[in-house]
Amino acid sequence: MVLFGSEKEKRILAASILLAAIKLVSAFVVSLLSCLVLFFLHTVKKIPEPLLGDWGGGLVSGAGCCFAISAIYWLSKHLEPVFCGRRGKWYVILAVPLLVNAAVYEAASLGASNGIMVRSAGSMGLYYDQIFSHSEFLVLALLSMAAAGFYVFGMNRIYLEQEKNGRYHSQIAVYKMLAEQYRQSERLRHDMKNHIIVLYS
Repeated sequence: MVLFGSEKEKRILAASILLAAIKLVSAFVVSLLSCLVLFFLHTVKKIPEPLLGDWGGGLVSGAGCCFAISAIYWLSKHLEPVFCGRRGKWYVILAVPLLVNAAVYEAASLGASNGIMVRSAGSMGLYYDQIFSHSEFLVLALLSMAAAGFYVFGMNRIYLEQEKNGRYHSQIAVYKMLAEQYRQSERLRHDMKNHIIVLYS
C-alpha cells in the first residue's frame, strides 16, 4: 500500500490482489510439487513413508515463490483495465472478498502448520496421509484462485456492461431529444408555411 502510487482505494485493492495472489499461487504450487515429490519418492525410490526434508521443503517453497512472482507479473498486464476509471467504493467492494479469501486460506494453513491434517484413521500410513493433506490444500487453493479470478474479472465485466448499457440509454435519450426537436421544427415550418399562404392571399 505504501509503494503503489495512487488513491487509497486502489492501494487497498492492489494490496489485496497481491496478498491473495502470493498466498494462493504459492500454496497451490507447493501442494502440487509436494504431492509429486512424495509420489516420486514412494514409487521410484521405493521409500515406504517418504518425508520432505529441509532441502526438499526449501526447494518446493522456492518454486512456489517463483510461480507467485510469475503470476503477479501476468496479473500486472491483465488487470490494468480494472484499475482505470472506477469509483473509489468499487475498489473497496472488490478488495474485501479477496482479503476474506486469503484469510480463509491462511486459517487453513495455520491449522495445517499446527498438525491438523487429513488422516486415514492410521490404516493407510503416513505417505497417504501426507498425499491426502497436500491434495486437500491443492484443491482448496485451486478453488480459491478460481473464485478470486471469477470475482475480479466478473466484476470488471459487469462494470463494463453497465457502462455500455448507460451509454446506450444516453444515446437513446439524445435520439429522443433530437426527434422532439425535429417534430417541433416540422410544426414550426408548417405554421410558417400557413402564414406565408395567408400573406400571399
